[in-house]
Amino acid sequence: MKTQKTQNDVLNFGSCPADRLDFVDVWKGIGILLVVIAHVNYSQPLLTIIYSFHMPLFFVMSGMLFKPQSYENFVSFIKKKSRSLLCPYVLFYLLSILYHIVVQFVADYNCMNWNLYLKYFFQMFLSQGSANVANAPLWFVPCLMLVETIYYFVSKANRYIIVAASVLITVLGWLFESDILNFDNKLLPWSLDSAMFAVGFFAFGQLLSGPILKFAISINSDRFSLVKHIVIILVCAVLLIPLALLNGKVSMGSKELNNGFLFYATGLIGSALVLSVGLLLKKSKFLAYCGKNSFYIMSTHYLAREAIRMLYKFADIPIYDKTSLTETIIPIIIVLCLSLSFVFVYNTIKSKAIAKFGVS
Repeated sequence: MKTQKTQNDVLNFGSCPADRLDFVDVWKGIGILLVVIAHVNYSQPLLTIIYSFHMPLFFVMSGMLFKPQSYENFVSFIKKKSRSLLCPYVLFYLLSILYHIVVQFVADYNCMNWNLYLKYFFQMFLSQGSANVANAPLWFVPCLMLVETIYYFVSKANRYIIVAASVLITVLGWLFESDILNFDNKLLPWSLDSAMFAVGFFAFGQLLSGPILKFAISINSDRFSLVKHIVIILVCAVLLIPLALLNGKVSMGSKELNNGFLFYATGLIGSALVLSVGLLLKKSKFLAYCGKNSFYIMSTHYLAREAIRMLYKFADIPIYDKTSLTETIIPIIIVLCLSLSFVFVYNTIKSKAIAKFGVS
């Protein structure tokens, strides 16, 4: 029995199936642009709001696209996930280490810190959060791998047990990331605590993927769809902003959740907000392009940001003020342009390699 061809990952490397809904790429495009804005830095209140839901959004979307029945067995699951997640992760992580070595060599060879690069290398295997890694955003990839692995086994049960198990795992993840258990969560590999906490977001997207997609299709065919979208966006914004500011800045990669209930509320409300905005902008080719290449943008924008900061330093230009809109807009645009330039070059080389050698 052949495995059904389906899109399983939010961050993917394969070609999209013919029945792929276009607005899914737009949702991903919005999500990855929020990631770029959050990492390049913006005004502090907006940064707090974006952090309150931008990573939960990707876990929700990953859950929506996850099809447990498409895998014949666990071996098949591991093989596919290794190819679509782990192999690209290792490739871009090693390139990130090489990037740091080359940049430091050019800047000042005498200050080469080989112990730091060795630490980066070991963190490629351990991935204990977004700290002390060669490329901070890449923490998400092994974490997502763990979330999907956990959910793969959970999904074998009936719907009620899936819900109960997902809630239990989420609560355990929150306990690990809080000070209640007096446990050093930095010891957990692959951000296991964050993965457990994210299972709830993933389960939400997977269990409600059918109703969400049906709603997305139905509301767009309604004559009053624009009004409904605006109402949903306004309601979500009114709820999201005060809750996000109340909970303060959170970061799953840095293992800072603050109030877990508020984080889940803002994560789901923010996801609903993005989904509604994505439906309004479903014809945006730019957002769809960013969505289809979200992994590459995620993997390169942080390094581009560091390059911009280094250029500022060499040119004796004050590092941009994180609280000033005017001083951060330009770096955001430059970083995004650099990432998209890499995407274009990478896809061109990849297409030629496929055409010549017949492999991807």
